[in-house]
Amino acid sequence: MARAILDINRTQPFDPQVFVRREWAIWRGPLAGDGLVGTPEEDLRAITLGRIDWNKVRFVNGLKGDEVSILGETKIQRIRKAHRVVIDALVGAELYRDYERLPKRSTLEWLRKNRGVDNLVVAGTTLRCPAGGRYVLYFSHNGSVWDWGGCWLGCRHGADSWTPVID
Repeated sequence: MARAILDINRTQPFDPQVFVRREWAIWRGPLAGDGLVGTPEEDLRAITLGRIDWNKVRFVNGLKGDEVSILGETKIQRIRKAHRVVIDALVGAELYRDYERLPKRSTLEWLRKNRGVDNLVVAGTTLRCPAGGRYVLYFSHNGSVWDWGGCWLGCRHGADSWTPVID
């Protein structure tokens, strides 16, 4: 049976060089900067969570009114301004490791079957690619398996681009 509760191992912080690939980092400093100097761009409340009950998580897309899509930067700014806890990249990495261990009984499968979520944008941690672009992790189900990647914040996000948050 798939699981709605996911324990998060916080003994080591999220390391993009391990999960994503070498030369990736957590974005540091202001949006207008180069991402190399300053405070890491992470939801500080999220990085303290040791357990996630996915029954209590809301999924938001950041759209307003008649919008059908918005830029990723606009999306994360809106979601963060709403003062919700925005799930971070370590939770995303744990979700995927959980899926790799037990695909049919994973939390990602539980989310797909019980919450109708098959596209997840984890926006609590902003990443910096080697070329200097801003990204967040995303996870998607292609009809048979889950996959993950980096989602550039300069691209458009539609109505099915769900970001998990806790009120």
